[in-house]
Amino acid sequence: MTRIPLSRSYLNTPWPIAAFNVMSKPGGAGCNLACEYCFYKHNQRSREPEDRSQNGTCSSAMSDAPLEQFVAEYIAAQDNPTVFFAWQGGEPTLAGLDFYRRVIALQQKHARKGVTISNALQTNGVLLDEQWCQFLKEHDWAVGISIDGPADIHDAYRRTRSGAGSYASVRQAIELLHKHNIHFDTLTTITPANVNRVEELYEFIMRELRPNVAQFQPCVERKDHTTVAPGHWPAETLLTVGDERLRPGHPDSIMTDWSISAEDWGNFLCQVFDLWWQRDRQGTPINWFHSWASQFAGGSALMCICSPICGRSVSMEKDGSVYSCDHFVYPEYKLGVADGKTGQTLSDLVRSQRQKQFGEAKSRNLPGYCKHCPFLQVCFGECPKRRFTKTPDGEPGLNYLCPGLRLFYHHAGSRLAEYGHQLR
Repeated sequence: MTRIPLSRSYLNTPWPIAAFNVMSKPGGAGCNLACEYCFYKHNQRSREPEDRSQNGTCSSAMSDAPLEQFVAEYIAAQDNPTVFFAWQGGEPTLAGLDFYRRVIALQQKHARKGVTISNALQTNGVLLDEQWCQFLKEHDWAVGISIDGPADIHDAYRRTRSGAGSYASVRQAIELLHKHNIHFDTLTTITPANVNRVEELYEFIMRELRPNVAQFQPCVERKDHTTVAPGHWPAETLLTVGDERLRPGHPDSIMTDWSISAEDWGNFLCQVFDLWWQRDRQGTPINWFHSWASQFAGGSALMCICSPICGRSVSMEKDGSVYSCDHFVYPEYKLGVADGKTGQTLSDLVRSQRQKQFGEAKSRNLPGYCKHCPFLQVCFGECPKRRFTKTPDGEPGLNYLCPGLRLFYHHAGSRLAEYGHQLR
């Protein structure tokens, strides 16, 4: 397999960037669920005081003036024929339908000639009803809906604040999405509850839920994530790959109990891929496989997590605070506030020297172990948030999931390359 030298992969990428994405959190961290593994549930350092309550409500959504500023600046800053708005949370439906009706009106007001505007909503599905679905269908919104599997799997971690399961509400929402013929993706977090129930989970998603795209994300969180920002880990906690303390469930583990091991993630991917290759590769896409197929065939990454650089997708809170990435919502990665009061525009923050350094660091800080890996061009060290282990020779900066990823690349690489060439 031909390696792509780093000098060819990112160092010549122009900056400032021509286009970028914003994950907008119009209701902040407010949520009507209390999922055990939720980042916002545990991380309080970046929350405004009004968002620190535990009642799960959204005390207020982004107000009219900053909302209009955001919509206008975001559309004006893009150099693409399509401007994509992503609405997330917390739980974004808590902002209410009237909020999103204002969004549509403002997008129409500020749309440039020849530019198409699209919207996507990432939701837990609890509040979706006929009225919501009529709105989503009328305005052609895509929906991402979080569901971790059948009831016993889903309810293991995705519960209400009273401790009740949320599966029934989510399943009802999915049936409504089908009824209204709304494009939706499933987002399934892989935890100890489902990582070893692969075929059951796969068939449930593909045959019962029938999404347009199936997305899987590994649950990986250090125990100190509530107080320590990614990249600021104490040196003594950077353990060498293979250390038993990296295994969730070990008495001295540095990982949360809801995390999965690197080996579990690799085995999960291998099993899902074999099922998908045999049964569905001409049908429902799976997020990881399509990106890796493109890369194995010499194309570009379709997911930022597989890209040689970061920095093109930022997170914006309801007060206008902008962070380098949705995985880095910590004070150390706050770029500034684009609220019309500071003089900072959204474009200024995203295209700043600070964000450029953040983006380029993804490749620049790779350990030698990664730079000489035959799978460099499909991995690029994966997400920097998970680079808290040491290489076998003791160099810091290795991704926690590396052993599992290498296992998968060896298992599926040739077939992914074949598939990627078919897609071109």
